[in-house]
Amino acid sequence: MNGYSKLHGLDSPERHRGTEKNFKNGLGGQKRPSRLPVVLETTEEAEATEKLKSVRRGTQLRLSLAIAGALFATACGYHLGGQGDLIPKNVKTIAIPEFSNGTMQYHVATLLTADVVREFHSRTHYTIVTDPGKADAVLTGSVVNFAVLGGITTDPVTNRATSSQIVLTVQFALTDKHTGKVIYQRSGYEFRTRYEISPSLPNYFDESGPAMKRVSQDAAKAVVTSILEAF
Repeated sequence: MNGYSKLHGLDSPERHRGTEKNFKNGLGGQKRPSRLPVVLETTEEAEATEKLKSVRRGTQLRLSLAIAGALFATACGYHLGGQGDLIPKNVKTIAIPEFSNGTMQYHVATLLTADVVREFHSRTHYTIVTDPGKADAVLTGSVVNFAVLGGITTDPVTNRATSSQIVLTVQFALTDKHTGKVIYQRSGYEFRTRYEISPSLPNYFDESGPAMKRVSQDAAKAVVTSILEAF
């Protein structure tokens, strides 16, 4: 190695190493892009992530079970009779005097009252009486409309009616005897049911009686449900 090489480091071991490194990195001495850094979770971060996933899975499972339970209960007709917050806790006895009747169908109010009493007996824990003086709350009601709509459907040949419809409209109010406050009330509550009419006179049978019983039962169920659930 001559003096010029020594002076400028052309033949030094450091220069050889640099040149070799440049060839390894690529032509022209340019370095290749380094790989993106890999971020590794610490043990604490991994545990926290796993706990979060576990909580989410548990929440989703509980939500799914709750929805499934609600659907099952609804499908089977279960309900929490008398367990709502609408009726005060101090109400233990409810008086249900006979509903008043503002229609010409004289026995429909009697029938409806009996069906409402039966619904309360079967679905709640309340004691039901007829005397308001012996109760904590009083349920009063009235039948405000009862109508039979004929000719809902007709026979295309004879043009005679083949079905009719009964329309029943009621109103009611549940009042706290201790405070005089109305706990729940509803007016214009309408119910309908349809019944068939035989177009043949020899086979004619009046279905209006059974139809009235059906609409009364439907109304009683709805009245009690609306009181219990504030629906």
